[in-house]
Amino acid sequence: MLQDIGEMWLRLVQGLRKVCLDQREEVRNHALLSLQKCMTEAVETRLPCDLWLQCFDQVIFTLLDDLLDIAEEHSPKDYRNIEETLILAMKLLFKVFLQLLQELSQLETFSKLWVGVLSHAENYVKAKVRGRRIEKLQFIVPELLKNTLVVMKSRGILVENSDLWELTWLHMKNIVPSLQSEVLQEQLDQKQIETVAKLEHDSNISVPSNETLGQDGAVII
Repeated sequence: MLQDIGEMWLRLVQGLRKVCLDQREEVRNHALLSLQKCMTEAVETRLPCDLWLQCFDQVIFTLLDDLLDIAEEHSPKDYRNIEETLILAMKLLFKVFLQLLQELSQLETFSKLWVGVLSHAENYVKAKVRGRRIEKLQFIVPELLKNTLVVMKSRGILVENSDLWELTWLHMKNIVPSLQSEVLQEQLDQKQIETVAKLEHDSNISVPSNETLGQDGAVII
């Protein structure tokens, strides 16, 4: 039963993917938001991981490639504000990836999927429309990557000196080289906040209602 539902769902998102390539800005952007909703809500149905891998390969990655081809090869007059559509597509990629992260990270093929995410992020951050890189993507892609890396590290998926760690930063050098130090600093800052909070909690002295503390901290009965 679940397999049948999954197959029908996959056909649905494949159909939506085609609408996301429509020349009309309003149509393709609405289709993209509908596609994102269709995917994020499907997470709760516990579809098989292999179906999600198909979805990434046949729908998400293919959509990202097709939109980038349109942006680079067609006139802006034919596809008005295609830059905004590219931004929506990139947000969809990372939103779906993060929602499925825990399940997908258990797969043997997770590294391959992660490389696919990084490769498409690189393509988008380097994309040019009318000979110029897209300013908003220059800001949004690094932020999406940073948030994803912090989550992966905090969940123990991205572990220092592991194969995935080395693979990640090998690709990141071509996207945003400075992110490694930023992610490490973010983790350090978070640990410092947690340490301070713990120290503050531990330093609170509970005083019974019939007792008070003197100026030197001694209990006065």
